[in-house]
Amino acid sequence: MPEALSASRLAETALADRGEELRWAAARLPLAGDAEAVHDCRVALRRLREVWRAFDGYLAPSPEGQRRELRRLESTLRPLHDAESRLDLLSDVLGTAVGESAGEVLADAPPGAARAHPGLGRSVLRGRELEARRALAEATAAEAAQLRDVVVSRRLLRAMDRSASVGQVSRGDTGDPPAARLARSQLPRLFAAAARRHRGTAQLRRRRARVRRLRYRLETLAPALPDQYRVVLAELDRVQALLLRFNDLAALVEWIDLAAKRSHPDLRPALRRLVVRTELEEEVAREAAELELASLDAGGWWRTAAIACLPERRRTRVPGRH
Repeated sequence: MPEALSASRLAETALADRGEELRWAAARLPLAGDAEAVHDCRVALRRLREVWRAFDGYLAPSPEGQRRELRRLESTLRPLHDAESRLDLLSDVLGTAVGESAGEVLADAPPGAARAHPGLGRSVLRGRELEARRALAEATAAEAAQLRDVVVSRRLLRAMDRSASVGQVSRGDTGDPPAARLARSQLPRLFAAAARRHRGTAQLRRRRARVRRLRYRLETLAPALPDQYRVVLAELDRVQALLLRFNDLAALVEWIDLAAKRSHPDLRPALRRLVVRTELEEEVAREAAELELASLDAGGWWRTAAIACLPERRRTRVPGRH
């Protein structure tokens, strides 16, 4: 591990790398066929914000001002991201909505077809349920189309380009310690926050944010960390994926429930049944995430992982001693 790598040098490199990542993601936003562009752009904004947070005191202009601007841009993208995520989840949880749906195929299939094709068993939609499912998809697609016009505006794209390009190293009174020292001072606190146990859904969502922040900080400080951090990062990726699945399904439940209250009375019973179906998926996702977290908590993984990620202190050799 390169102890000689300075904090200011790592700040400069991280700022350039994350800025280029944001520029590339923003350039893909106008491409309607790029299904991952909005997601990748939000991730790039978060990672760049983490650089400004990690190197507070080493970068100018005001880190707080830059973080606030990056949060604003991310918030602008959130409605479109949520709409696109809903479309994906609707297909994943409730099956297709056009042509021959999986439910229609299964309804005419011989006994045992659901066991032979597990993906079909989740998608038995008939009559009003299929109509309600199609109505949800059409409403979401229309919403996404309107939101895309906002996202691909020149004003927003220019703002992202400015955020990707701004920033320079300004050491001020902080000096220029090794980046490894910066990692040793920051990571224990972030691991301790991620390890804080939760109770209930609201705390689980907040814990997800802490796990995500830890993951991004490890990525930011990666050049100053020992190789073992890669194993820790892989586990954090797994935990974050499970928590993301739960979070998205919880949001989908709330959205369908709201749609049911606002829909035509004839569709409300079918929409409520779709809420129940989605709630079952949400419960499965929550249990999977909590089981993984419980396993890490019980085994003391967080403390062990923190130790594995901390750079060793380089010992200074004292002349005359052997």
